[in-house]
Amino acid sequence: RPGTPMDFRWKDMRELIEGFELARRDVVFAYDLAWEPSHFDERHQRGYDGLWTAWTERRHGSIEAAERAWGQAMPRDGGRPRVPPPSMLVADGPWRKLVADYRRFLDDLVGERYAEARRLVRTIDPHHPVSFRMQHAGDPTLDWEALLPYDFPGLAGAVDIWEPEAYGRIGDWDRVKAGRFTADWARLWDPAKPIVWAEMGYDVWDRARGAQHPGRLDFAARYYRDFYRMMRESGADGVFFWWWPGGFRVGENSDFGIIEPDGTDREVTRVIREEGPRFLSA
Repeated sequence: RPGTPMDFRWKDMRELIEGFELARRDVVFAYDLAWEPSHFDERHQRGYDGLWTAWTERRHGSIEAAERAWGQAMPRDGGRPRVPPPSMLVADGPWRKLVADYRRFLDDLVGERYAEARRLVRTIDPHHPVSFRMQHAGDPTLDWEALLPYDFPGLAGAVDIWEPEAYGRIGDWDRVKAGRFTADWARLWDPAKPIVWAEMGYDVWDRARGAQHPGRLDFAARYYRDFYRMMRESGADGVFFWWWPGGFRVGENSDFGIIEPDGTDREVTRVIREEGPRFLSA
């Protein structure tokens, strides 16, 4: 794919859209301009040192003024200002105001670049909504130094659909119900945008046995039923299940299928047949 909006290769993207005449295709639902971007891991964040420094100077007038406002020194690397280390982003401390500013900087950065990518796409296709698969965005339970998700405040003016993914919601009802927060958090920033769970699924493949695991098949059915409940209670607008065909998937070494390889139903298939109409009429 020709780059995420953080590094948008518009010439290549334009050739894709125009070459396949996508603006005329009513079978196209939307544009996902990025798939689970992880630009807020530490490696990518270190590339923002200069941008973060410049943003801080614009906001506060100088690094010294920012440090007085934060009550905290700006992190440095050999004397050169740098972004906060991941440890600051997942734990509270005297750096709280610094991190709040840093999160605002990231919101501004991602919002600006994604909005510009959407603007460019709309110049040649005004018909289809533009967004991206948002991975852990809006997940209130994620606490991981290796990844800081994009957040909804910066995206509110840059996408047409909220597209969180549900892999952080795998578990019993207590784990699933946190998706209600994700929906409310998205609506706080733009209640007009639809909320579509862009990926939701569960791997039933047992690598040790080289076959489906019966216990996982049973759990998948319970999990999907709970997920439908969460979507009804939160007023979600849609879901894409990962994946359609069951059976071993080469490369990913998984089985996320919602139907058996021979086309017959699984337990989870029956859940979808039962819960889908209830969801649509909720």
